[in-house]
Amino acid sequence: MRILILLPTYVVTDQQIQRARKSCRLHFGDVANLFFTFRGNGEQFLEESIRIEEYCSFDSIAPQDFDHIVVWRKTRVSAPDWEIPDEWADKAYILEPEARLSRLCMDNDCASLASDNSNSNLFTRKAPQDSRGGFAYFPYGYEYFLPGIGEQDQFGFRLPDDFQTLAKRPESHKLIAVFGGSTTWSIHCFPDESYCSLLEKNLNAYSRDKNLGVTYSVLNFGLPGNVVLNQTINYILHAQSLGPDIVIGHDGVNDFFYGLLSDEILLRDRGITYATNLEQWPDILNNQPQERYKQVEFYDFNLPHLVLKAYVERKRQFINMVKNDNALPIWGLQPIAQSKHALCPEEVEALKTFKEPAYKYLQYLYEQFDATVSLSGIDFINFHKTFNRYGEECRLFTDYCHTTPEGDVVIAEQYFNLIVDKTTNHKSHKRGAA
Repeated sequence: MRILILLPTYVVTDQQIQRARKSCRLHFGDVANLFFTFRGNGEQFLEESIRIEEYCSFDSIAPQDFDHIVVWRKTRVSAPDWEIPDEWADKAYILEPEARLSRLCMDNDCASLASDNSNSNLFTRKAPQDSRGGFAYFPYGYEYFLPGIGEQDQFGFRLPDDFQTLAKRPESHKLIAVFGGSTTWSIHCFPDESYCSLLEKNLNAYSRDKNLGVTYSVLNFGLPGNVVLNQTINYILHAQSLGPDIVIGHDGVNDFFYGLLSDEILLRDRGITYATNLEQWPDILNNQPQERYKQVEFYDFNLPHLVLKAYVERKRQFINMVKNDNALPIWGLQPIAQSKHALCPEEVEALKTFKEPAYKYLQYLYEQFDATVSLSGIDFINFHKTFNRYGEECRLFTDYCHTTPEGDVVIAEQYFNLIVDKTTNHKSHKRGAA
């Protein structure tokens, strides 16, 4: 298979070139032959130190010589860097800023969402089979698929197909189940860059160095859009039977953001928050015209104290369930870009595209959380405060809350430190203990 990568007309770094290579290998397989080309004098847009061995002259190429064409996009709201001729469209992919690949021509894309769709459940088989991905109907919450940046299982999780065999692991094999939204899924990271993957790697390296004789497996049950109620449901459906030793809930943004926008009666009377994208589903299921999305202004938001109350109560409900299953619960309040004491230029630029008032209100909710919520007796990491030590010298966010691979490194380190402190420096947590 021959893949042509059309390099952009703006400066790219060696790291970006390497991520483009990795993305293509991940999507098309290791057997793919990659070729890079510029239009005109495009070499000026490369850093001086970069040398591309797979370079070929633009004048010498023809669409029929390649199985697929990859074109870069600078931001998620901008057009592709090159205008793709019609005769190339059927084989063209867009390389998103985070290195995810998506098809340019959706009508001709029927790639399977899950890694093995033939063994997927009925609801996944009925989901749209294209590289746009997104929400898919499921009776207990929803599924979510984001093709083009690594494999997913039939529910949208970044999990191996055989993870259920971990239910019969030996005592020396510790299982950590991690729940959260898109920042736990790590939508702007390759699978091996996600904080879940890094946490597993770091813990096993520590165990080897200290001759502990312990093996760690970290399962990523994060799903974009998930609030704490979704985490609780997914824990019951997919993880509880495994008897995890540690359960991490990494959250905050979705419960705050959607809490502002959720139905007032559900939030006030039942403490129910949900991904507001799902408000269109009753119209779809009942064959009713779909209401056009309308931006919610500040004066229409739910009251902040109700948002925080629902979030904290649902967290305590989840934590108590985990404790009753004799596992160690860890609560992580995820960071937002404004958690840093100063933003780098790329972060400042990225935030300009998020204009909905609810995004601007997040920082206030974080401040209110810090001022009003007491968390005695809970293993808790406040990443909002952790990330405050960083400034404009590094880029840790791709937008208002999603972290770069470097940001995921910080998150993995904090969870690693707490887990080591709780399980090795003190009496180890034992499954089945009273």
